[in-house]
Amino acid sequence: MIIVRVHFLFNLRSIVGEKEVLLKLENGSTIKDLMRLLIRQYGEKLEKSLRIKDGKSDLSITILVNGRNIDFIKGFETPLFNGDVVSIVPPAGGG
Repeated sequence: MIIVRVHFLFNLRSIVGEKEVLLKLENGSTIKDLMRLLIRQYGEKLEKSLRIKDGKSDLSITILVNGRNIDFIKGFETPLFNGDVVSIVPPAGGG
């Protein structure tokens, strides 16, 4: 098992009701696995906010692992390790 700290930014804090959480995941887990766990734990409102399907988002959310954007690692297949810090930044509004 690994323990990962997840930081929720901006409107995500009000959706999940917390600024950050510690989550236990299986060894070998990825960002995709983490996203699935978050949806199971926080439900439909988070899923709709991030438009997550099968552990991936079709929005331009930014996910950082230890300050590094997952887009420059392995995307949603980025592996997670014990003690990692994951920050989830929702897309900016506008239009």
